[in-house]
Amino acid sequence: MAAKSELTAKQEAFAYAVGFESKNYSQAYREIYNVKSKTLDRTVWSKASRIANEGKVSARIDELKSKRREEISRTITWNLKEAENELLLLLKKNKNDIMRAEKNGQPAKHANNTALLGAIQQLTEIYKITIPEEVNEIEEYEDNGLIDALNSNQEGLWDDED
Repeated sequence: MAAKSELTAKQEAFAYAVGFESKNYSQAYREIYNVKSKTLDRTVWSKASRIANEGKVSARIDELKSKRREEISRTITWNLKEAENELLLLLKKNKNDIMRAEKNGQPAKHANNTALLGAIQQLTEIYKITIPEEVNEIEEYEDNGLIDALNSNQEGLWDDED
């Protein structure tokens, strides 16, 4: 954090544009230093590169890149957790609908089965993203008769109810 206090306002803005906004040196330099349109690209690149390679600016860029990665990681983790929760609710609702239909001797709706299978597939994809490869154990899940209900009523399984 010490590097931040040593920077000029323009150096800080340049570091932010490069480190946090992921702009290239030339883009950041053109925006921050109000470069005229007739300025040669090689001049912009040279000056931008010189600024970016100053120790205090470079350190600040690295710090801001790290903060950006942390923010992205938090956002992704949050979005995956929300998606997981929604899919688990969908899974539970459709599982209950299928079990109710089986209990009443009715065929399960095609839409319920499709939603159930889709939720399972999407949860699998989420878990592939979030579970480290070194995790080898899989928690056992009790299906509460769902598999049996699906297997016992295959003939009308995909019939939609009106």
